[in-house]
Amino acid sequence: MSKAKLVFVIHNHQPTGNFDEVFRSATDACYEPFVAALEANPHVKAALHYTGPLLEWLERNSPELLLRVRALAGRGQVEVVGGAWYEPMLCVLPDRDAIGQIRTMRAECVRLFGRAPAGMWLAERVWDPDLPRILAAAGVRYVLLDDTHFRCAGVQDEWVSGWYVTEKAGAAVAVLPIAKQLRYAIPFGAAAGTVETIALRRGEILTYGDDGEKFGVWPGTAEWVWGKGWLRDFFRILGERSDAVETIHPSEAIADRTAMRGRIYLPTASYQEMGEWSLPAAAGRRLIALRSRLERDGLWDDAAPFVRGGIWQNFLAKYPEANRMHKRMLRASRKVQAAVERDPLHPRAIGPDNARARLELYRGQCNCAYWHGLFGGLYLPHLRSAVQSHLIRAEAMVDPCPEPRVSREDWDLDGADEVIIESAALTVIVKPHISGALEAFDIRERAFDPLDTLARRPEVYHADVAEAAERARAGAALGGRPLPPREAVAEAVNGQPASIHDRVRKADARLPDLLRYDDLPKLCLLDRILPPDASFDAWDGGALRAVVEPTAFAYSVERSEAGPAPAVGMRAAVASPWGPLDVTKAISLDPADRALDVRWTIAPAGGGPAGPARFATGLTINLPGGSDPMRGYAFDEPQFAVADRDRALASRGALPGVRRFRMIDGRLQFEIAFAADPCADLWRRPVETVSQSEEGFEAVFQGSDILIAWPLDIPPGGRASFGLRIGVALR
Repeated sequence: MSKAKLVFVIHNHQPTGNFDEVFRSATDACYEPFVAALEANPHVKAALHYTGPLLEWLERNSPELLLRVRALAGRGQVEVVGGAWYEPMLCVLPDRDAIGQIRTMRAECVRLFGRAPAGMWLAERVWDPDLPRILAAAGVRYVLLDDTHFRCAGVQDEWVSGWYVTEKAGAAVAVLPIAKQLRYAIPFGAAAGTVETIALRRGEILTYGDDGEKFGVWPGTAEWVWGKGWLRDFFRILGERSDAVETIHPSEAIADRTAMRGRIYLPTASYQEMGEWSLPAAAGRRLIALRSRLERDGLWDDAAPFVRGGIWQNFLAKYPEANRMHKRMLRASRKVQAAVERDPLHPRAIGPDNARARLELYRGQCNCAYWHGLFGGLYLPHLRSAVQSHLIRAEAMVDPCPEPRVSREDWDLDGADEVIIESAALTVIVKPHISGALEAFDIRERAFDPLDTLARRPEVYHADVAEAAERARAGAALGGRPLPPREAVAEAVNGQPASIHDRVRKADARLPDLLRYDDLPKLCLLDRILPPDASFDAWDGGALRAVVEPTAFAYSVERSEAGPAPAVGMRAAVASPWGPLDVTKAISLDPADRALDVRWTIAPAGGGPAGPARFATGLTINLPGGSDPMRGYAFDEPQFAVADRDRALASRGALPGVRRFRMIDGRLQFEIAFAADPCADLWRRPVETVSQSEEGFEAVFQGSDILIAWPLDIPPGGRASFGLRIGVALR
């Protein structure tokens, strides 16, 4: 009788910008032990995929591990699976970058492992029907996708096995379906039972493909996989049942024409949870409620392929911050391509400077910081900052901007033009239609944008935070032992770990108090008029209501000037309790001093009085690490001798009559100085979001909210004028 054949694929990944200790701990807990397990079990064939960020780290820090993988590939035990080098979402890249990323991975696999990959791992298995055209152009013969995709296309089989072919405009690629039953069983089910389940599918090719981090990094898996020997037992039993089960490589699977199930056209899809995560919170809640009703009625299994939620691109609409990164990436891509086309070596090759710029661009396309689901992703400032830094660096390398310039374009595709002011030192992007605010302030010499902050917004899982926090409080009362929710069991009776989707979620007891939400993205220089008795406590507690909100300051551009001091002049007619106000806002760049000068002039349109009130502008600055001792505020005026704890970026408080203060980044070696004219009140508070991760719910410091406020009391026929200088000094 023919055997069941198992395609066993492991995907290993760490994102661009992750902490060095995370790479190290994952290597020690997971990547190295897995290679050792394969070396000890030569009868097991496996396919391994390592992403570019991880391979770069391993080559610097653990080159011997790569040599061991090369040896396994050399003896035919391991097939190296390719991919896009820095694990981008191919569906949102220009074709040239998507193909370039795949070809870069192929070249690196040849260099590191001596093998050119035949197929690829697709980031988060995010599929788009146009991808066969890209994959075929890049020389990809096969790709692995969840069986969810096939069920969405109408495949009804209990097990989706074998392989299929799909195409776009005649460009074809083979597709191997990853069996959901195996994804849920490996490594969470009993080893013997899992092998027997496979053995029952004699004559079929079954594909398993999932994250290598399941084998030691995910919560509870280190003890289960290594301490209790799950992988050792699984590999041993595969050897003992070699009469019924054979492991094969993906390229061997697609060479078996008898296992070819036919042609298929797959819709835009990913795994089920991705469709839920990408929806806006309100729609996500409705989808979850619908799923609960269908599960209760026993209909979910039949309905699931047709109740899919959103698509990955929805994240670019759900999170303006993700869209900003994506459009920054497209802007950098256009500039890099323009430089490549100017290269005298093009099209045969490109020069080393442009090659380095293209690599920086590719690093900035790593997908993890562009979205948020179970893992932190977009909510993690260090991941966003790394992406932004690579993109800023790529752009600066191919466009050093020796002469300051001003341009207007709808760069973020929100339907309205922005004004872009550039110099060799700074790039500033102004949104006239949203309060004349800044959405980028690139310090090019440090490849850093201090405006890279994340607004606080509702998430579906926020409804669970209060219960998790209550369990934490109750557990503390019982000596620190956490209380599980009534409906969840974290550990099975035999000690195997729960799925990462089903684990008890941990939460700090203070998290419910942080569930406050912002009406606008966290831009810089959001203008408003406050009541005269506005207090810091009301603002800090989220109870302060403006007399005139930032959205009322919808400026139109009156002038934009290039030259040695590029500038933009804007005007808005603003409705107020005193009648219409004529407000002008001028922003000019001083390239020599790396400084931005902002000047507001406010006059009642009818010549009458206005006020008393307070005119204020709000900034959110993100120097990562709210309690980092090497980052913080500096108050230079002697009357503001604040304690060290009040210099931390996570500090809060109010200071009256401030003329100058600084924010210092001792790690990136720069500071930002703010000078108010006339002196103004300064309010500050930390911005913390509540997000979920594989461990539970957590507070994440996203930056420092700053409000600068001046008294506003205009007599009849008068006007008011306020100024703010924002300067960068390198240290």
